[in-house]
Amino acid sequence: MLYYFFVTVVLAVWVWVDGRRRRCSEAPGLAFLTVFLPILSMPIHFAIRPLRAGEVREGGYSWNVCKNIALAWTACVALVAVWCLVSSLVAPASRLDETVTTDTQRLEGAVEVIVGLRVLFWLWLGPVIVITVIGWLLKTPSIIETGPTGALANQTPQPKPLPEKPTVPPVIQDHSPPSVIVDCPTCGSRYEVPPDMEGQPVNCRKCGELLAARRDARA
Repeated sequence: MLYYFFVTVVLAVWVWVDGRRRRCSEAPGLAFLTVFLPILSMPIHFAIRPLRAGEVREGGYSWNVCKNIALAWTACVALVAVWCLVSSLVAPASRLDETVTTDTQRLEGAVEVIVGLRVLFWLWLGPVIVITVIGWLLKTPSIIETGPTGALANQTPQPKPLPEKPTVPPVIQDHSPPSVIVDCPTCGSRYEVPPDMEGQPVNCRKCGELLAARRDARA
């Protein structure tokens, strides 16, 4: 009984810690229930806890509870079977009176172990078949949960947007004709005139010298 209580307390602490990390509001109640009935509280915890990224849960709540109960019952029966085998091997060697461990008694002990394992097998098989059939009937294949879910979905960091590429302004080509300039050798003035005046005589705006407008060679 002491070992059972120790194991259930450890499982209850794990349920509480796991539920707290996943922000499951039902974790405290399930942790308390684990101390007294872990075979029921643990399957419920696995069926309702929020999923993390990469985790998947299929079939709906009822199917997951039934499936987890079958797995929990299998683990319990396996632990009991191992405990019985270990006890049957250790108990005779620990007796003070070694004369009582005759061949007949060893044979009787082996028969008791075999009978006990057969009883455990049927105690395991019956409930597993019943609970699996019930879960299969209640299963909803269309329900597929993909993590993160619940409270974990609201805390998932959103990916940072990629920086926008700087827009390069389009290159505007200047197709306007080269400018026509007037360069006065007398006063050193230099200015532009309309392109249609190329080759025509133009008076300097500063000194009045008659000049010929020419196209700018640097354009």
